[in-house]
Amino acid sequence: DETLSDAARRAAQARRPLPRTGVAFVDSALRGALRPRDVLEVVAEAGAVGAATRVLLTAAASAAVAGVAVLLIDAGGRVDGAAVEAAVRRRLLEVGATHVAPRQVVTNVLLQRVSGATQLLLAIKALPEVMEQHNSAPGAAPLRLLIIDAVGSSYWTERAAATGGGAAAARPPPPPLQQAQQAQQAPRSSPLALHSAYPALARDVHGAARALQLAVMCSRPTVYRLKPREVEAGALFAEFLPHAWQQAATHRLVLSEAPCGGGFDRDAQWSESRRYVASWDRPTRLSPRQFVFNQHGGGVRMIS
Repeated sequence: DETLSDAARRAAQARRPLPRTGVAFVDSALRGALRPRDVLEVVAEAGAVGAATRVLLTAAASAAVAGVAVLLIDAGGRVDGAAVEAAVRRRLLEVGATHVAPRQVVTNVLLQRVSGATQLLLAIKALPEVMEQHNSAPGAAPLRLLIIDAVGSSYWTERAAATGGGAAAARPPPPPLQQAQQAQQAPRSSPLALHSAYPALARDVHGAARALQLAVMCSRPTVYRLKPREVEAGALFAEFLPHAWQQAATHRLVLSEAPCGGGFDRDAQWSESRRYVASWDRPTRLSPRQFVFNQHGGGVRMIS
């Protein structure tokens, strides 16, 4: 049984900031690190979807190397064990821990793959049991970070399948208030309609972050180009997920591909890298930053 001092130590540990993500423009904007209950969303425009996944992998590896366990949920089919191990290996080199075997650290990353909003929602609902089982194992690193890659990546295919495709698929979802009411009224064990699944997902992700003292990072792609009225309103990207999900993030970062190519650095491992632009949308607008990934290891380097 857990003693009072053990419980106090665990509670104090849960309140501490997480290790740095290893991505300069993220750590600087977050005052050094993610904190419990933070929900950071990385929105990827066309051409930057892979960059968003690599940012999440960098954060997962940084936490794992620092002794924090991570639940990494792959909702887009872009993450596997080899990618996680490569990210861990890179992070060990960055911190000078070359004597540590990557496979010893990879065990701190719990990888789970889901397909579609319903499976993702079920995975979030199972979080308390997963966390309790993991943390009760002897010598286990504390599970304090939840990462979800590619939220909404199957939204349009699921929506078309639910409506039978064709003109029916183009029907707009109910208004935000009606979506929230349907998500709250639906039985927790029953399947949800697609327009109710994302409000329920937002509710459960936010609830898990608070109840379990987790920090959350997630990525999602954009689909459309900005409309003229959205540009006039100052929007950074074209939104398509329901309103409840949009409001779930405490921090939002938008990644896009820079218009120009490489060739700016004499170092061959960086010189041909594709450039990206990172722009903060929430909680406050910050100046966009350009960055590249290392061609071989995938490390992040700021340009501006």
